[in-house]
Parts: sequence; C-alpha cells; structure tokens
Amino acid sequence: MTSRFTAEALRPSSPSVDKLHYFLSFLSAWEKHTNGKDGFLSQSTATGLRVTLSSVLSLLEYLAQHVGFKYVMTSRLSQDPAEHLFGIVRQSSGCNSHPTPQQFVVTVNCLAFKNLAHSVSKGNCEPGVLSSLLDADACQKRAPSGKQELVDKLLDEGNIDAADTALLRKLPDHSQEASSDSRLIFYIAGYVARKSIWKTGRESCLNLLLMNKEEAGNLSLAEFTRMKDNGGLLYPSPLLYQFVADLENAFTTCFSLRELHSDSILDIVEVVKAKRELQLGCPDHCKNVAAELTAFYLTTRLHFSLRALTAATLESARLRST
Repeated sequence: MTSRFTAEALRPSSPSVDKLHYFLSFLSAWEKHTNGKDGFLSQSTATGLRVTLSSVLSLLEYLAQHVGFKYVMTSRLSQDPAEHLFGIVRQSSGCNSHPTPQQFVVTVNCLAFKNLAHSVSKGNCEPGVLSSLLDADACQKRAPSGKQELVDKLLDEGNIDAADTALLRKLPDHSQEASSDSRLIFYIAGYVARKSIWKTGRESCLNLLLMNKEEAGNLSLAEFTRMKDNGGLLYPSPLLYQFVADLENAFTTCFSLRELHSDSILDIVEVVKAKRELQLGCPDHCKNVAAELTAFYLTTRLHFSLRALTAATLESARLRST
C-alpha cells in the first residue's frame, strides 16, 4: 500500500490484489466471529480499513480498464499531500504552528485563489516582502522566455537544425541572445573589406561592396565610422554591411546556444551555411569573395571573443583572491 517505484506497484490480477481481497474477507470473518465486540477493531478503524482498501481496488480496476494504466503507485494515494498542505499552512502563520480556524481558511484561500504566497494576519512576514512573487495566474501572462525567443527566431529564419539544437540543449529559460550595435557592425564591415577584399584590387567587386565617404554622409549607421575616420577608413555598401551583419547575427545566435570549445569554429560554420548561400560581389568572384570574407570575419571574431572571455575570467579570479 506504499509502493514508490514500479517494481512494487499494484497491478491488476497480481498477487498483491489477491492479498487485499483476502484481507477484506478476513476482516469480515473476524468481525462475524467476535460479533463486533471485544477482540475486534473499533468500528471507526474497521470502517476506515474497508473504505481504504475497497477504494484502492476500485480505482485500480477503473484505471486499468478505462484509462489504460498498467499499474498504480499506491504511495500516491496516501495522505502525505494533505499533510504537506497542512505544513504549508502552519508555516504561513509564522511562529504560530497551530493556526486558528480563521487563519487556516484565510491561508488556504490565499494559496488556492490569490497568490502563491501571502502573509496572513499576525504572521511574521510583512506583505511587502512577498510582493515580488508571481500571482497564480501570472504564468498565462508572462513574456516568452529567452530560450523560447531564440527558438522562435530560428524557426522564422528557417534554420531548423539550430532550432532543434536549442530545444535539445538544457538552456536556462532566462538565457538571452546576444546582439551587437549596428554602427559597430558597419565599422567592422569596413575593416573586413580592407583585410579581405581591398588587397585583391578587383574593381568590379570593390564598386559593389564599397562606397565613398560622401555617399555615407547621411547614414546613421556610419556615425561611429565617421567619428573614428582620420582618413583612410573604408565605408561598406549596403550589400556588404548586410552580409557582415548576417555573419554577426549567426555568430551571436550560435554562441547564445552553445558553449565555447575546441571545435567552436565548426559550430559557427555550420550555422552560417544553414542560414544563407555564401555569395558576395560580382558574378565572376562572388563565391571566392564570400568564402574569403567569411573565413576572415569568423576567425577574427572568435579570436577577440576568446580574448574577452579570458580577460573576464582572469579579472573574476583576481577579485576572488583579494
């Protein structure tokens, strides 16, 4: 009657069921032999035993025949949940472990219909202390978790593999996808162009992927670049900017879902390949330019991410040691 794991669970047509039926018969025979007087259980105890055993057998029969259950864990039918509720009610009354009937009713109503936790009169906890806890109906109103937002975004982009990875991994619900300032992406896109495209000297590609400073004069994206420009900085065209922005979004999405490890570069390459076809520049060089730019950007981005992570770890260790 107190099975807590499947090996000892109560099953239809099992020896345990036969024993319960036998005990009920024995109880009736015992009562008849003593005429319900001396030598027999009290009337309340006998009635309680019959009700308990008969209820368990009836419930087992119903669940097996109509619901499809294979067994019943009888420990779930005990009064432990009721005792647990009474324990919560007693704790809600502060140092008073024996609440009055009025306090009991107020506490149960608060737990059932109002807040997950609510201080009662003459308790040792002020109402303001519990104001930060959620109401019982808050689960229907709360905003999507960080994990849910990531999965929704990946599904909207058609990146099924990354969404599947996010669902399989045990991410905390408060995890959020990192993002980068678009003005910084514009600045970095010019740097990437100088390192991977400018040196090739391909006029057809440069005309498509770069623009002069005057053309970028009214762009809010170019504010940071103009501020840093003492002569010589490159201004990416909308085509190049969007390509680098997509790479950055892929990078931040990837490492919002996965931890850094020795093969992290393979993880980000997989995400980038799944997001879009790698083509950039003129028709003659679009694949080569895209491959060179992608390789340079991802390698550089990962390098600086590791440097920042290492610096943060060392600083944290230094603060703990002081």
